[in-house]
Amino acid sequence: MVGPIGYWTELQAYQIGALLKLGLKPHHRLLDIGCGPLRGGLGFIDYLDAGNYAGIDLSEACIAEAHMQIAREGLASKNPFLAVSDSFGWKELNGRRFDYIWCSQLLYHLDEKQVDSLLQRASHFLAPRGRFYGDIIGYPNAVKEDSQWNGFRFYLHTVDVLKEIAARHLLDVTPKGQIEDYGYPSQIRLKTNALLECSRKEIQHELCQPVHSENPDGEPPFMPQCMQCGQQGPADGQSFLSRESGKAPGTRISI
Repeated sequence: MVGPIGYWTELQAYQIGALLKLGLKPHHRLLDIGCGPLRGGLGFIDYLDAGNYAGIDLSEACIAEAHMQIAREGLASKNPFLAVSDSFGWKELNGRRFDYIWCSQLLYHLDEKQVDSLLQRASHFLAPRGRFYGDIIGYPNAVKEDSQWNGFRFYLHTVDVLKEIAARHLLDVTPKGQIEDYGYPSQIRLKTNALLECSRKEIQHELCQPVHSENPDGEPPFMPQCMQCGQQGPADGQSFLSRESGKAPGTRISI
């Protein structure tokens, strides 16, 4: 996404500053969903080790501009990956894993079905201890649900709704304060947006046995990993079964 007009420098500083505050290091792999023309991406690419940045966007024009930005800034040697995607990267990223997924100012332009699809993909892309960050409209605010920005409408999701959707894909949601706390410009009304962190649910582990399931929409099954041993299982809540528990296949264990 491009974001509010007239604040390129401030929003670039906010994005890199926020992720540094949240623990980003040069060796980490970062997926920037809705990267736009690299408002934040230029700072990420410059900071990260070569090959560790991937940016995707729905807009061909934004990705074309992103390539030009990389050339102008002399960052081609950092080997960033950029792609136009209508699947949140599922078709383009070929099973890559990321330590951080950054989804700035996008969640509130997606309806609940699209958020579900996004978090389903995120559960697959996240490394075992990876983190997903995105923001939703916070309060107080002057945003109305039927208002639009650049042709995209606003959806006033709540934290509870995001938690419910994330749980379907074995993700926990933790509120991390308002984006203004991370350097978002105070002049912009979206400063009260709530920043959310999604991480994998921790699995009760003895000896685990992954149970495979088919994805109902025909895509390959999504395979979250056990936090302790790295084995994988589907995002259906029946992922890891204890071989020592005596429970029958398909029995849910605590998460």
